[in-house]
Amino acid sequence: YFWYGYKMHGAVDAEHGLFLSVKTTPANVADNQCFKELVSGSAEMVMKVKKAIADRGYDDGDLFEWLKHEKIRCAIRMKDSRMKYEGWKKLSEQPWYKASLKERYKIERSHAWGKNSHRLQKSRAIGLNKTNLFCWFVALAVNMKRLLKILFSITFNAELLRKPAFA
Repeated sequence: YFWYGYKMHGAVDAEHGLFLSVKTTPANVADNQCFKELVSGSAEMVMKVKKAIADRGYDDGDLFEWLKHEKIRCAIRMKDSRMKYEGWKKLSEQPWYKASLKERYKIERSHAWGKNSHRLQKSRAIGLNKTNLFCWFVALAVNMKRLLKILFSITFNAELLRKPAFA
């Protein structure tokens, strides 16, 4: 059996595609409610966060202000309704903002690997704590694969492992 109803939020290093922090919540929790904790967790444990890139689910005026206070560049894709206002429109026209949005695929790629290769879209665990543990293992597996690729140029291909060695 598989269980739905939970969501993994992850902070990913755009340069390397490594998960820096992970939080699991019930599916009804909005993305923007976990943002500060993910960014703060990444900064405390790993590195100074210089730029935050996210999709429209994280578009929240309070987050923009918080990022400004923390001296983190904000590259959250803004909702169309926000573009009516001059200040937001000015931000969206900045060259660094446009360039940052083009990097978002690197973050989404790590989440897609978790979903497609490690069954992240559905969990075998029941309960938030067990699902959280499952999500951390998925993030660890994705990170291990990325590190093999980065350090040794080894590409992990699950299809090759499924084929018998001697046919």
